[in-house]
Amino acid sequence: MMQESGGRGNDPMQSSESLCGKRDCITDPEQSIKQGVYYFSETLKKANGNVELAIQSYNFGIGFIDYVHSQQSPYSQELAIQFSQEMYEKAEDKSLYTCLRKEAKQYNACYGDIYYARDVLEYQKRFASKD
Repeated sequence: MMQESGGRGNDPMQSSESLCGKRDCITDPEQSIKQGVYYFSETLKKANGNVELAIQSYNFGIGFIDYVHSQQSPYSQELAIQFSQEMYEKAEDKSLYTCLRKEAKQYNACYGDIYYARDVLEYQKRFASKD
């Protein structure tokens, strides 16, 4: 939730797309959290417990797991970049995607957030160290 919205807004988990296939269909924070937790649990199951792959798939969509498995390789940053590049290239309407990071722009990898898993895991480390 911190990576998606900082805990703000009516859809703090940014889980609308996983529910209805488009942005902004969730307008209740409680529904957003329930949907986000459900969707993450589905990505975790499909990723066979690989947390990093499941986290990146929360951002890219569950199809990223199939993509990684089809490469017959474990999850890597390079595969995230490659997937983002391919999805961005295939996009009919590229205006739907924004390269928020200069690195993504340099790679022409503007589909999703190529560093999503890394950054979410960084939050986990930060909060775990406070215990």
